Amino acid sequence: MRIEYLRPILIFLVILIHAERAFRGYAEMIRPEYKFISYVIYFFRGNFCRVAVPMFLAISGYLFSVSLPEIIDQRWYFNLLKKKTIRLLVPYLLFNIYLIVIVFYFSDIPGISGRIEPGLIQLLKKLIPFSSVPINFPLWFLRDLIIIYFFSPVVIIMLKEIPYFSIIVLWMFWNQTAQNGYGIGQSFFWFYLGCIIYYKKISMSFIDRYIFVICLFYIISTAGISYLNVMEYSIPHYKLFYNMNILLGCVVLWGLSKTLLIQNTFIEFFKGSSFFIYLMHEPILSILQNYLCKHFSFSSVVSQLLLFFGSAIFVFLLLGTIGHYMKRYKFLRKKEK
Repeated sequence: MRIEYLRPILIFLVILIHAERAFRGYAEMIRPEYKFISYVIYFFRGNFCRVAVPMFLAISGYLFSVSLPEIIDQRWYFNLLKKKTIRLLVPYLLFNIYLIVIVFYFSDIPGISGRIEPGLIQLLKKLIPFSSVPINFPLWFLRDLIIIYFFSPVVIIMLKEIPYFSIIVLWMFWNQTAQNGYGIGQSFFWFYLGCIIYYKKISMSFIDRYIFVICLFYIISTAGISYLNVMEYSIPHYKLFYNMNILLGCVVLWGLSKTLLIQNTFIEFFKGSSFFIYLMHEPILSILQNYLCKHFSFSSVVSQLLLFFGSAIFVFLLLGTIGHYMKRYKFLRKKEK
């Protein structure tokens, strides 16, 4: 129940991360004197929104562990790969190819078109890259999940034989990767964390009891880290503090997922549309921002805030509504049959 309500929130945070790209490709650059805009963007895009993908990975790991008791024969691995090929690999390839077709035949999309290089070999390298993001850059999450599921027997051995030692090693490995990076180390750590929470029946009830205190501490710590970013201060072990804050942000969102802030009728409307929104939000967000910036000026504090939040909200509501009624129509058709 809580996971279903969390998904729309998390996908909106992902869109908000990508909404910041407007200031690097379409809108006027943020003026040096506009420290407030920079601070808001660092607070959300650089910190708070960064909990989205880790939580998605942890949820995937948690649900993977839930299915482990179903493993009753040696064919479970091939059945798993077959299922994940349909659910992950097919959408990954389809929506990367779909973006290539749009760029080649319909329009030039700033920030995306540059990822597409002529030649079959170059396209294949960009389609399934291991050291960078794919052509449809948000889909790196699916790529990492595919890799993790491919090595799922290793995950099971780690869970059964060395569960706590494994999480420590993965934590250390994650902290060695680049900040805001797309490395498999980050993805593997969060996926495995979700696995171990369910497999070892780790209680999360304390979060609900102390959610107010945890939220308050998280707001203060995120505000402090955002201030350091804006003022370009450097402190020892910054990466460690940053990663710990992401972990704390995940705790906060999990605690809030039991409250009316997240479990309400508005969020419920979008529960079944999260994956559709995720797959479709690019290049729609980039095209929208490019169009707006060609026809309107975003040079003031208020207008830049509207561009940042407004474009993300519009894309989320648009795709969420389309996805909701598509799913409802499909359900009604099944019911008629």
